[in-house]
Amino acid sequence: MVVPVKAVTKEVDVLYYRIFLVMVACVGFCAMMILYLYKSFMDPIGKLNISMKEVYGGNLNAYVDVKQKNEVGDMIRYYNSMLERINTNIIEKLQSDRKKKELELEVLMSQINPHFLYNTLENIVWMSTEAGRPDIGRTAASLGRMYRLSINGGQVIVPMEHEIEHLMAYVKIQKNRYKDEFEFDLRTDMRQIHELFSLKIILQPVVENSFLYGMTGLKHPMIIHLTVKEKGQWVMIKVMDNGRGMDREKLGEIRDQIRFGRTGKEEEEQNRRSSGIGLHSVESRIKLYFGVDRAVSIYSKKDVGTLTVIRIPRITVEDIDEHGNLKEK
Repeated sequence: MVVPVKAVTKEVDVLYYRIFLVMVACVGFCAMMILYLYKSFMDPIGKLNISMKEVYGGNLNAYVDVKQKNEVGDMIRYYNSMLERINTNIIEKLQSDRKKKELELEVLMSQINPHFLYNTLENIVWMSTEAGRPDIGRTAASLGRMYRLSINGGQVIVPMEHEIEHLMAYVKIQKNRYKDEFEFDLRTDMRQIHELFSLKIILQPVVENSFLYGMTGLKHPMIIHLTVKEKGQWVMIKVMDNGRGMDREKLGEIRDQIRFGRTGKEEEEQNRRSSGIGLHSVESRIKLYFGVDRAVSIYSKKDVGTLTVIRIPRITVEDIDEHGNLKEK
């Protein structure tokens, strides 16, 4: 019996043919899957690489558009979030630096405004009519000393002793003006604060507040007490007087001014009466340089007196660099 070979191998050939087709289909499917996975992985990586080059060139807005919901997509989303935070921090840093410069300029420009300087010079002229009075020279010397300390080489952080010396020069000028109408009591051991540093011109505005709101219409001598004490990592500064004080409504206004600043009308009225640096400026500068919120607190009672408390971090020479600025931490 003779049977054709093809007839014998027909079923095997069909089986081989089917296996070959299945293998080709599997290879094609695997190739497509590999290509898809490659593109879904490499395309975002390529975009990320281009974005990084732009960021390296200075473009911090080179965000990457991402649609993937896998690990690569999460990585790119974290990258975009990082860029956004960097941009936010840079903007905040620039705004903070600009605000510091504005406040420093305010301190230098407003320390002795024309009204205060005019009143002091008028006082000197009045005293000069009586020849041989030594208090004329003392007033002029105090004014010069106060002005020199307020400038202080452009430094913002100064020894606490200099800050107190600046205040005492202001007190001497006011003493020549008011005579026996007020007394100043410095309840501070200078030896204990010898190593302490302070933000410049934060004491004088507080004492000036006592004259602004405590002296008018007062029938007895006003006594102003100043204490500077260390309390852990803080330095507590308290200025207390027995002047006219304020009612609740006025106290609320002053507290709002400390936090938010004065309105245009209040600013004009204040400038006619003061040297220009208010408690709001003190509060703002302490917050900018030390990051302390609500550093200035004020308490008062009508016909009893006023207490102002300033809270600043304890700063020593170890915290100051060679240029007289706070070291970065």
